[in-house]
Amino acid sequence: MKLGVGKRVLPVVMVTIVALLGAGCGDSSDSPSGQPAADSAGGIPGPEKTKVTVGVSDLSASQAPSIIAKDLGIYEKYGLEVDVRTFEGAQKVTQALAAGQIDAGSVSGSSAVSSIPTDRPMVTVAVMKATIDNSLVVGKNITSAADLKGKSIAISTFGSTSDIAAIAAIEALGLSVDDVTRVQVGGTAARIAAITSGAAAGAAFVQADLPGAMIEGNHVLVDLTEQKGDHQLRAVANGLTVLSSFADKNPNTTRALVAANIEAMTAMFTRTNEAVDAYAKFANMDSAKAKEAVEAALPTIGPRDGRPAEDMFTTLKISLGGVDPALKNVDLSKAYTTKFVDELETEGILDKISTGG
Repeated sequence: MKLGVGKRVLPVVMVTIVALLGAGCGDSSDSPSGQPAADSAGGIPGPEKTKVTVGVSDLSASQAPSIIAKDLGIYEKYGLEVDVRTFEGAQKVTQALAAGQIDAGSVSGSSAVSSIPTDRPMVTVAVMKATIDNSLVVGKNITSAADLKGKSIAISTFGSTSDIAAIAAIEALGLSVDDVTRVQVGGTAARIAAITSGAAAGAAFVQADLPGAMIEGNHVLVDLTEQKGDHQLRAVANGLTVLSSFADKNPNTTRALVAANIEAMTAMFTRTNEAVDAYAKFANMDSAKAKEAVEAALPTIGPRDGRPAEDMFTTLKISLGGVDPALKNVDLSKAYTTKFVDELETEGILDKISTGG
């Protein structure tokens, strides 16, 4: 599939960020003398840093693993005290991560790819969703591809899952990305508001978010889950991402975060009712709506072992390279690592936490 660039009205996703000295997540969260704590109950070495802040880009059910791991006691099992913070879109999570305001982010693989040429490189250490299952939702007055020409498409940020999916949907309609203007507006709620208000003609949403987007006459024009061949997409839509320097300094903490997120993915399948309750509580959502969202997300969650692979980043590189020439030839092996998943496998833990066995 060839991904075009199209018109853009805001700057590139990855901006240079000055680290905020003293604005990080606190030295008091480290173990005494910087030494790792004793082995956690999860059977892996205790974390060097026990108090950790994780940022999620929105409240969609695809973010559920990082969210529910706290309420289900999974972070605590691995010796972590985690504060989960919600941001409006992946770009703000990425900025907070680069500035040292959070320790890890649940974001698309674009954040890691975009950071490669910067002085604050990031790395995806686990993947919770590598399936692009979005649908292009349009306003009530849009009924055909011709109606989209010259209109705006709301996206989270350039190179985000919503951007990649929007491009795929546009091309599936036989249009070029030059036929529309992609506008960065933020997360799920902001994109719904843009369509409903008429500020944008359409936007891409994951299946779990469709019920909330289908209001005021909004409807699906393209369902990417029904696309075949060149329009099928595999990319990191949601991955656990940290600064490379954080992973180097805190390998046990990073491994504990990876283990917790993999186990939380499994809990969505094996402890679904508990997962729904935890998600509903965090998102301040009605239980019935939370159940609907989680069940819609389940087919897209995975790979169940959380292991990243280079082909999950290729499409993201193509899209981002069209916006920022500096990203066209980056080495994708620097965007991810399988080190922590591999260690869990070697220790005999991965199979248990990825299957619920």
